[in-house]
Amino acid sequence: MEITGRARGEPGRPWTIFRLDIGERWSHDKGYSDVITASRLCGIRSESFRSKRDRIRRAAGSGNDMVEKLAEDAIESGLAERPDWSRNGDSIQRTFAFGDFLGSMDFVTRIAAHAEEIQHHPDILIRYSKVTLTLSTHDAGGLSAKDMDFAADCDRLYTA
Repeated sequence: MEITGRARGEPGRPWTIFRLDIGERWSHDKGYSDVITASRLCGIRSESFRSKRDRIRRAAGSGNDMVEKLAEDAIESGLAERPDWSRNGDSIQRTFAFGDFLGSMDFVTRIAAHAEEIQHHPDILIRYSKVTLTLSTHDAGGLSAKDMDFAADCDRLYTA
């Protein structure tokens, strides 16, 4: 991932052009300058998204492990354990309610961190104080055990 843009610079250097993928800085008046971290530019942790993703994938294995689609009876029993989740075709869905937008965003941040950790990413819809998560495993062509496990994780994060 490469993010390019312009940011306010230090006194005497009003604008800095940056590329977050390599963390180097160029100034329009000085040419190549020092190396800076992504966190200095936009509050992102110093480890790049790409390197963190690659490290997680290496720890998890090849990433090519096939995930099997759940049988109908397994889907029904999984949903029986999670009454707040409903089936929507080849996915499951739940809407979580919060007191305000900041509560919604806090929850989304926790969900995103967990999703990245386990390398299983939901579709997320944010509507002010409500967050709707939709889970499906594209590699399996529908619902898998990963979706049911992630739904349980989301429920725990909601009550935490």
